Amino acid sequence: MNDLETTLRQTLGHAAEQAPHAPATLAVHLEGRHRRGRQRAQAMGAAAAVVVVAAGTAFVLRGGPEAAGPATSVGLPTTVASAATTSEATLAEDEEKVLPRPPAIDQVWPAAVRKIPAKLPDGRAYRPELFLDDHTLLIETSSSFEKTDGIYAYDLGTGEVRKIADVPTPKGTVLFASDFTVGDGQVVWWTALKGGTAQLWSAPVTGGESKIVASHQAQVPTEERDNDAALDRLAIGNGKIMFSFRSGGVFTVPLGGGTVEPVPGAEKFHVLSWPWVGSGGEYGPVEGARFDEILNVETGETNTAVTHPGERNVTCDTQICSGEREEGKPFIRSRDGSQQRDLPGTSGPVPPPTGGRFFTTATRDGIVLHDLTTGTSADLGIRPDKKGSMSLPMPEADGRLLGYQLGDQYVIVDLSKL
Repeated sequence: MNDLETTLRQTLGHAAEQAPHAPATLAVHLEGRHRRGRQRAQAMGAAAAVVVVAAGTAFVLRGGPEAAGPATSVGLPTTVASAATTSEATLAEDEEKVLPRPPAIDQVWPAAVRKIPAKLPDGRAYRPELFLDDHTLLIETSSSFEKTDGIYAYDLGTGEVRKIADVPTPKGTVLFASDFTVGDGQVVWWTALKGGTAQLWSAPVTGGESKIVASHQAQVPTEERDNDAALDRLAIGNGKIMFSFRSGGVFTVPLGGGTVEPVPGAEKFHVLSWPWVGSGGEYGPVEGARFDEILNVETGETNTAVTHPGERNVTCDTQICSGEREEGKPFIRSRDGSQQRDLPGTSGPVPPPTGGRFFTTATRDGIVLHDLTTGTSADLGIRPDKKGSMSLPMPEADGRLLGYQLGDQYVIVDLSKL
């Protein structure tokens, strides 16, 4: 067992002992990630997150950038707590001694934390999306609820805002701009039209006009017809955009525009962590398994995760699977079926910690961020509101940005500097 595996066991195994207890009335709301609108809510309901409760402590494990390939064995926690499946969880009351909260995050990791105004100089609200580089954020503004109208580069050092591009909303759009992704000098996103056509857009990071790279018709209808053309993940590399439909099918198209090509052997698969694609996708059925079968489209390597009859909500990445046993008990294990651990509680898949390192806990006093690699914890400064509720921030699509609003400021955490 290596140092990281040892730390993982120790940190998760003793998480309940290292944080203040939470009252029974505390409700924890899971914040949406880079998913938007209708498809974001559905992804969250399917398998995106779970609040885990133990001895008055709750922690949320999130999926993050997966490893390059399947691992036959990974170090898993020896004790993990009970789980809840909804976006709210009532945390168990524990009247024993309340331990002091950890230091503030800007004291624990000062080099990784920036605080910036929550509004632009002209008074407009915005939302951080991802890091463009070590000192620049990609941010978006909206003309109405979740209807992005522009993307900008925000300099964390100077506060200077540079417009990258307008974000058009063509007539007939039923799903607004989603999943902003950066690569090869371009910002890429998608929209969807009524009738099942997905549109891929791009704009140069340096600034310029938005253009449609490609339009592609979904072949398989969904239960909710407005979502026919919803995409579930984007990736950029080698001058191409890689994407998959929520209903299945992986495709590529040249970043500069051209013909959309299906990826051979991936007709029913979904982008997981390029070049890995797999079955089910994050919108897969509760009774099935998501990403139990995966394929490396560059090398042809395949891997099939061990699953068992009667399991529900099984979700895998390139290393770990999680889900519920037939009687409703949640579990976590390696893809090869080894090191399975039951999670006492009712239900809920537990994705790996973000980047294999980071997870948050909800305590009676606020939200805490934990680093599995170092065993360090930090207080995010988030406190329950008057109704006894809190929102847990989730890392963005780049697996690097953890951003959340406190009062009239955004707290920007660069997880790569922790």
